[in-house]
Amino acid sequence: MKRVLRNGFATKQLADYLSTDKLNAWTEKGRVTAKTSLSAKQMKDVIKATKKFLNQETSRVAGVKAYQKRYEEKTGLKLTKERLNALFQSERNYTWIYEYFGASEKSAGGIFWDWEREHKNDDFETWLDNIRVYLYERTLDEKLYNDLLALYEYAKGVNG
Repeated sequence: MKRVLRNGFATKQLADYLSTDKLNAWTEKGRVTAKTSLSAKQMKDVIKATKKFLNQETSRVAGVKAYQKRYEEKTGLKLTKERLNALFQSERNYTWIYEYFGASEKSAGGIFWDWEREHKNDDFETWLDNIRVYLYERTLDEKLYNDLLALYEYAKGVNG
């Protein structure tokens, strides 16, 4: 009997790679599929995404547990699978903010999240005014405003 993994943290990450409209290489049963309708480039992309996933620490149970432990220590919170997934996604999408909090990326991430916990009840405008202290060298253009809005909404989801 084959086991079908549907709800695991690692499975979610692989599904995110492969279930895009461009590839559509993830089945409803939680398996990687190779369709004859895929082009050679798409097949190479499926292989590349699968290899990238398998080389990540979080593709294995022990790696996910280590990742979860690291972030629970960092945030001081017991993390659900959903929050852990949100943090994983943030590492890909929101680490740009860390450069404004100084030091190394490792310590700057902790500084940002400590700052965020202090400001977790702020509305967006107040939060924006407070974070701009760290963004002294950047003009608040439309792109930065939208990036900060997305970061604010993400952080509220994590700390909410």
